[in-house]
Amino acid sequence: MAWLKVKENSELANLELTKVREKFNTDIIIAGIMRNDKLIIPRGDITIKTDDELYVVSRSTDVYKFLETLNL
Repeated sequence: MAWLKVKENSELANLELTKVREKFNTDIIIAGIMRNDKLIIPRGDITIKTDDELYVVSRSTDVYKFLETLNL
């Protein structure tokens, strides 16, 4: 599991959750989103926003690859 905060210039900002796997060619799952101090258990139709805190789950190699792609 990994945690990351979406920055304004991030490729994740304003991206619909259903597009994440396709765009980054990875098997990660975004299991939770903290937005405005509220936990969201995401469905596919939610859009990731700037300043969202994402909780990402997958095999460690896939998580590292995903974070590397985002230059984190």
